[in-house]
Amino acid sequence: VKQSPEAQKQYMFRLTFGEGADAVTYDLVKFQTVAAGQKQVELQNTTKLPFSMRLVLKFGSNGAGHMHLAERLPGCNAREIERAAVALASMSKTGILDIYDLELGRHFLKVHSDDARPPWLPELSEIAKAMVAVESFYGVALVWPRAVTPQDLRNLDRLNQLIAGLSVTFDDIRINIVKTIQLPATLIPNATNSGQFSLDYPCQEIVTVFGVNITLGLLRITTLSGRIQDKAAYAEFLYRAPIGRSIDLTLESPFDGVMAAVRR
Repeated sequence: VKQSPEAQKQYMFRLTFGEGADAVTYDLVKFQTVAAGQKQVELQNTTKLPFSMRLVLKFGSNGAGHMHLAERLPGCNAREIERAAVALASMSKTGILDIYDLELGRHFLKVHSDDARPPWLPELSEIAKAMVAVESFYGVALVWPRAVTPQDLRNLDRLNQLIAGLSVTFDDIRINIVKTIQLPATLIPNATNSGQFSLDYPCQEIVTVFGVNITLGLLRITTLSGRIQDKAAYAEFLYRAPIGRSIDLTLESPFDGVMAAVRR
C-alpha cells in the first residue's frame, strides 16, 4: 500500500554505527515512511548523507527485517565521505547499528547483522582517505561530482602518493650546483662518493580531480644512488672553489630516487 508523501509518518533518529571507542554517531537523521502495508513498513532517510538507508521492518516478527545501503555521494565533501566510510566500517566490524527515537526518547531498533559491509565500502574508504589527505596537503576543497571518471581516481591516487613520496628511476640528469658553504675537508670524500642530492623542481603541471585544478608546484627529488660522472672535478670544486662559484654535474643512469610534493 503506497501512501502520499503528506500522509507518510516521519521520524527523527539518532544513529550509532558500531560500539565502543570506534562507534560513530549521527545525532539527527530524519526518516520517512515510504511504503506501508499489513505485513511490513519501509523507512527511508531524508537527511542528506553520503549514503541512503532503507529499513524494511516486518510486523509481528520480533523486529525482523532488513536494511539496504546505497552510495549517495554527489555533492558530499571529503570529510563527510570519510566520516560515513568510518561509520559503515565500524558497523561492518561489529554488525551493530543502534537506532534511537529522539521524539519518543527511547530506542527504536538495534540492528544486528552478520554481513553489514556494503561491497563498495573498502574502495570508498581508501578514496575518502586520499581525498582528505589531498585536501589538507594541497590546500583545496574536493566535492564528489555527479560522475567520477577513472582519470579522476588515477589523479587522486597520484597526488596522494606524492605526499609521502614516489619511488622513481631516473635517466641521466644534469644539475648545476652553487657553492654556498665550505665543507670541512673530512666530509668531502663522503660527499663525492655518495651521489645523494636533494633537488627542488618547480613543476607547473596541473592535475584535475573532481573538476578541481591542482598545480603540483614544488617537487623535491632526492637521489639515492646517483653516480657522479666526474668525481675528481666535483672534489676539486668542493675543496677549492670560492663561495658563489657553480659547477655542472651529470648523474649517470640508472639511479633511484624519491620524488615528493612540498607542502605549500
